[in-house]
Amino acid sequence: TTNDELVTALAQTGMSLEKFQRQVETNLTMRTVIGREVNSMIDVNEDDLRRYYRENPDEFRVPEQVQAREIVVLEGGDLDRAALQAKADEIHRRLEAGESLDSLAEHYSAQGLTSGVIDHKWVQPGDLDAALEEVLFDLETGRYSRPVRARGGLHIMVPMERKDPEIQPFSTVREQIELAQRSEAFNAAYAKYLERLEKNAYIVEDVPGDAAGYRNATVDSSPFIDEPFRILGEDEGDGDSAPQDDASTTTAEPSGGR
Repeated sequence: TTNDELVTALAQTGMSLEKFQRQVETNLTMRTVIGREVNSMIDVNEDDLRRYYRENPDEFRVPEQVQAREIVVLEGGDLDRAALQAKADEIHRRLEAGESLDSLAEHYSAQGLTSGVIDHKWVQPGDLDAALEEVLFDLETGRYSRPVRARGGLHIMVPMERKDPEIQPFSTVREQIELAQRSEAFNAAYAKYLERLEKNAYIVEDVPGDAAGYRNATVDSSPFIDEPFRILGEDEGDGDSAPQDDASTTTAEPSGGR
């Protein structure tokens, strides 16, 4: 909340306030440039969104859903496998006879034999253990399943309400489609933008023929140039020659003075 606290927090990460400010400025500059250069290339209109919706119905299909309740006869207590099965069958019979799930769960959970009632809101294939789903989605609404062995013990389930499979309306998924389409368009536009930056960053040399090999000049330790550049268009005899390492070498002046 204060500058001093910010400086202290930054110091703990090994960063100075000045470096943090430069980093923020750089990030903001990049966002501004990318927003101007890339976002301006993105065009996602209503027709595109509706076309995608029509051409990809499976993406917006909601499978059958079931609202269910269950009680679990718990493993790990004093009951062996056979006794556990017998207790689960007993509870199932009492449920089928009309006793309520809540009262039976309260009675048996007080003895440490079962869980309390577990309420599953809307579940769809893939949300539960495969063994439980296989039974649950085949049951009639309001009917109790036979005890099903799954994680934690023996499960007795009852579907309370169902929703048939459906395709979500366009109005519900429009924003989802637009976000995905804009993200895809941004990635494509950003890649093109980087390609353009790279292409424009190259310096193309169009060197005249009489300057071919001009990069072959080297610098020795003297540090004079061994093969001095010459001015294009001048004759080799024009101008002063480069300094020489050998002191005995002299350079004649052109006739007629300078």
